[in-house]
Amino acid sequence: LEDIRSYRTKLRSRSHLATSNVPFPRIPVDFALSDDEDVHLTISPPIEWKYLTPEEEIELGPACWLWDYLRRSGQGGFFLPLSGGVDSTS
Repeated sequence: LEDIRSYRTKLRSRSHLATSNVPFPRIPVDFALSDDEDVHLTISPPIEWKYLTPEEEIELGPACWLWDYLRRSGQGGFFLPLSGGVDSTS
C-alpha cells in the first residue's frame, strides 16, 4: 500500500485532490494476514480448455443469448412457454 500511496502522490492532479481530504487514521498491529512466501503459491490449478465443435457452439447459443438478455434487462427471470408439442421441438 505504501508503494501505491507514494506513486499517487507523485501525480499532480492527485496531490491537489489529496490536500483537500482528511487522512484516515492508521492503527499499527503486530500481525500479518499472510506470509511473505504466500505470493509464490498457486491460487488454483490450471484449467484445461475444452474446444467446442461448431455444432456444440450453435447448441449453446440460445442459452447464452437468454442469459445475456436477462443481464442487460435487469430482470429476475423469464417465462418460456413450451407445450412439448411439435411446435416446440425446433
